Amino acid sequence: MVVEFDGTEAAAQLEGQREAARTEQARTERDLARLEKELKQARYQLEQAQVRLELSRLQAEVPEDLMGAIEYAENQLAYEEAVNGLEDARKQFDDRQKSLAERKRQTALDADKLAAQERWWAQMLESFTIEAAQTGYVIYMNHPWTRAKFQEGDTVQTSFRVAQVADTSDLAVRVWVNGVDRPRVADGDAVTVRLDAIRDRSFSGRLTDISESGSKRQEWGDADYFEAVVLLEDAADAGLLPGMSALVEVL
Repeated sequence: MVVEFDGTEAAAQLEGQREAARTEQARTERDLARLEKELKQARYQLEQAQVRLELSRLQAEVPEDLMGAIEYAENQLAYEEAVNGLEDARKQFDDRQKSLAERKRQTALDADKLAAQERWWAQMLESFTIEAAQTGYVIYMNHPWTRAKFQEGDTVQTSFRVAQVADTSDLAVRVWVNGVDRPRVADGDAVTVRLDAIRDRSFSGRLTDISESGSKRQEWGDADYFEAVVLLEDAADAGLLPGMSALVEVL
């Protein structure tokens, strides 16, 4: 891990999202249990209505001359009521089935939505921790406004470079050539490099990659400076580290 940003808010949002998912799960289980119970009751009522219809049909088929006119009329009325009752029971059963199916469909959609939101916050929280893609030394950058080194607890913006991991297997020296001296140097010029941290030794190198245009370095004055790179030729065993300051002289 190279840098870890403050993810307190994201962590709180993630926990809140998980709590919302648990609450929704409990509400879903309650609703499904209620709807399944209502469906069972509707199924029972439908079965009962079918039995009543069958009984009333048998009674309604008894000829009138085998019973009184009043009883015969009552049987016919009971049969009609049983037919209507069966239709009502079937409609209730169908409605309960549709309600349960719709609630299950809505449950799946809500679960997908909550899962997507939870994944988003989890990814957001994970993004607050930055892992290095290579081995090397961590160099904390300077604040672009104050030029002070970044440190723990600093407030930063998304565009700030707060740190970098330097690969020490192929170190070079970055230099700035004063605009006055720019006409006197060229790519390939031999240079001597002296490091403040290794005062008893100098190194040989070659100047390369001189920028085409200069830029201001406010901390050094109003002159234009041209960025360039010095490739070292004899520093493999010198124990150089990123961030060391150097003085470069063109031979």
